[in-house]
Amino acid sequence: MIIALVWLYFAFTASVLFNNLDKPNTKMNKLEETQDVRPTSLTDEAKLGKVIFRNNCASCHDRNMTSDLTGPALKGVSERWASYPKEDFYNWVRNSEKLIAAKHPRALEIAKAWDNDKMNSFEHLSNEDITNILEYIER
Repeated sequence: MIIALVWLYFAFTASVLFNNLDKPNTKMNKLEETQDVRPTSLTDEAKLGKVIFRNNCASCHDRNMTSDLTGPALKGVSERWASYPKEDFYNWVRNSEKLIAAKHPRALEIAKAWDNDKMNSFEHLSNEDITNILEYIER
């Protein structure tokens, strides 16, 4: 009797799970659609960048790269920093407050646009890490 009840419980649970897997309008499917709708084929560098982004950036920057969240949308960030040496952008990511204190024009512009909200420092990221993040963002 107990074995039959346990079997029925598992059979019912499995049928509910499997019947809902292919339904297009479930909450999970909607969430996945809004989080990252960009192409799924990535270079090896972009794959590394995706992991680094998720571990360091995704809590403040929206995964769709086109919407502001706590921090600005990141799509086009390379273009917005194109007037400055790449090292300036690396320094911004590592410690934005230092760049603001040095009165860097782009850093001051961002600080003003975001009401002087402070960006977390990521001093542990190498130039290669940041380049891989950019590869992921700009794909």
